[in-house]
Amino acid sequence: MPVSTDLWTFSRDHLVYERPVTDTRWPVPLYGFKAAGYKPYGFMAQRPGAETAEPLSMTAVGHPSVQLAREGQDGPTVQTVSLSTQYPGVVTEDMLQELQPLAESWVLFCKAMSGGPLTRSNLRELGHPYGYMTPGWAGLRGGPRGNAQLFRTGWHQKGVQGAVPPLSVINRNSGWLEENWFGEVRLAPNGVQVRIINLASYAWYLAHGTIKMQAHGPWQEAQDRFLATLQQAWRNLIRAAVQRRRAAASLWGASGENRPADMGSLAREAMWPVAGEAA
Repeated sequence: MPVSTDLWTFSRDHLVYERPVTDTRWPVPLYGFKAAGYKPYGFMAQRPGAETAEPLSMTAVGHPSVQLAREGQDGPTVQTVSLSTQYPGVVTEDMLQELQPLAESWVLFCKAMSGGPLTRSNLRELGHPYGYMTPGWAGLRGGPRGNAQLFRTGWHQKGVQGAVPPLSVINRNSGWLEENWFGEVRLAPNGVQVRIINLASYAWYLAHGTIKMQAHGPWQEAQDRFLATLQQAWRNLIRAAVQRRRAAASLWGASGENRPADMGSLAREAMWPVAGEAA
């Protein structure tokens, strides 16, 4: 009888049930991310040794404003960058449009990193290097098979500059994951959110890892390349907007009735696919 939790759907004899009750986190999260702790599941939560489920989210180490999560059972996998300000009233639609090219570069990079060169036959010949040394829950802590040298130093892909860690690349199979990266910039209560979305239902298992496969994918590598630039651009936009607000207040007065109409405009949500692809 299948059992559904927040994260998995599997039968009771699945290897994931080897997890001791003392283990409260997924032991091998995606590099650069901190796995969320487990929580009691359903009506059995009060029973000693009750089954627990893992929330569908991870937080970037050192960057609490960056979350990687699955939105619902079989939903998209979303990397969200929250850009906050103490002056949310100055956020305008034009500011979101300024951020959109930076976010789109992030999307295009993830797309390029999803076109790795190894086929299933190649992976079999390499001894399934994304796996673990020992099967079962205990094997997760034993490290990967082989030495993880999956790609030659000279591997190149359009849209990727410089060397990349092997586990940051997703090998292309059907092409469905590669073709389903999208970006979104939208208004948030204290600023904006930049969301990097993959619609493939199995993207979360790549980002999270499974009992048989190490977590891998471009999320951490993309963050390292684009986050600082995105955050600096946001700071520059807010600084300029606040300066304009103050200049307008000194000219028109600070009351709402004297403030120019465009100073209070709010941004509308904007979402776009990778150029040349259907939404």
